[in-house]
Amino acid sequence: MHAITSAEFVKGVVDPEGLPRDTLPYIAFLGRSNVGKSSTLNMLTGNGSLARKSSRPGKTTEINMFRINKRVYFADLPGYGYAKQPEPLRLHIEDMIAWYIADRYITHLRLVMIIDLRVGATDLDKKMMADLLATHEAEQILVLANKADGLKQSELAKQLREVQTAFPGISVVPISARKGTGKKEALMAIFAGL
Repeated sequence: MHAITSAEFVKGVVDPEGLPRDTLPYIAFLGRSNVGKSSTLNMLTGNGSLARKSSRPGKTTEINMFRINKRVYFADLPGYGYAKQPEPLRLHIEDMIAWYIADRYITHLRLVMIIDLRVGATDLDKKMMADLLATHEAEQILVLANKADGLKQSELAKQLREVQTAFPGISVVPISARKGTGKKEALMAIFAGL
């Protein structure tokens, strides 16, 4: 499966009891607030209005579940690390991400971390990667380095090397959700071996 032919919103989830517990496996999408997570999901699915984009970072406060090709769920997790969120909400989101990635009942085919390639791997991204690696194999994790269109070719190569150094053993694919570049490579990496 290297093409997405159908994508539908299923529900928003705020606790483990709300997750769909059928036999479909999950692919999770994580990233700091404002890295273009919703835009990336929309680009990958070819549906510009599937995941709601917001001009205000940190607006998503639940896990949005999408059924893809009727064969797998995309789980869009809230963005982490938005400093301007009220402390209780920020802690709630951190707790939500923590229980989600540690949930033993979820069959994760892939965990996809989206980063801003112009910024590189931040301390928050490195901490999240360590959390993912505590419960999942490196082969299950993929980094999509978004906003690659904002870099010159020489800067792009340098930033990619730095990201790969920060995340050894993890596949990194440069993309631009805005321009759609890297879509084919991203989908191939997401669905590799599935």
